[in-house]
Amino acid sequence: MTDWRVPAAAWWSSPDWHAYEALHDGPPGTRARLLASATWQTRVIDLEPSVPGLWAGVRKSYHSLIHRAEERDHFAPCSAAEFPVDCREVHRLASGHVTRSQETWDLMGEWIKTGTAMAMCAWPSDPYDSRPSAYALWIGAQDWRYYASGASLEDDLQHAVIWHSLIELKARGVRCAELGWQGEATTEKGRGIEKFKAGFGGVDVDARL
Repeated sequence: MTDWRVPAAAWWSSPDWHAYEALHDGPPGTRARLLASATWQTRVIDLEPSVPGLWAGVRKSYHSLIHRAEERDHFAPCSAAEFPVDCREVHRLASGHVTRSQETWDLMGEWIKTGTAMAMCAWPSDPYDSRPSAYALWIGAQDWRYYASGASLEDDLQHAVIWHSLIELKARGVRCAELGWQGEATTEKGRGIEKFKAGFGGVDVDARL
């Protein structure tokens, strides 16, 4: 697997990420300090194998869910202009309230414009419905991307969004996709999210790396 540690460390210490932290998470450098003392692991997927090879690593129970989603939706990245509007609305509807400021959404839209982020969306087949029904945002630097956030308005749709994200990231030359923490959750919901992320293949490594 390509060594993802250098671009990962560069991103969490970058001015782009620090600007987001200042708006939403706390003092710049909060994430980097948290990772320095982390006791949990994180799931990392090597994207160098072929697409069939990546598919073989996806949990078997996900296969039918992904195929079913592909029958009713199509999957493509959204633009820098679409993301702060459309994906913000998906997130608001899915969570039931506004969770972050418009400034943070605009900032993430700028990341898409500069290539340090990619948002994969599920688009309904209905030509009269132009709003995505789900999205996944990936952020990072060089050949590493991190699954930063996502939301869905339909059950069992996010499986396909993540899968198509991995295909698109691979096509863009990304070599390592980090889905996020394992063994850190303290609630049943959090453990469910960790189990979901672990179903796309990859390996768990020490998050401090």
